[in-house]
Amino acid sequence: MMNLATAAVHARGLTVRRGDHPVLRGLDFSVPSGRITGLLGPSGCGKSTL
Repeated sequence: MMNLATAAVHARGLTVRRGDHPVLRGLDFSVPSGRITGLLGPSGCGKSTL
């Protein structure tokens, strides 16, 4: 696990809702500083929501 003090972005337990509908639930992630990071996935999986 990376040092969270050096993370450019960090989320723990992230939940996003559209009205009453949860779109993302319990998402944990960290993006290290100074790294190029991509987000890949199929259509409709929540990339734009994130």
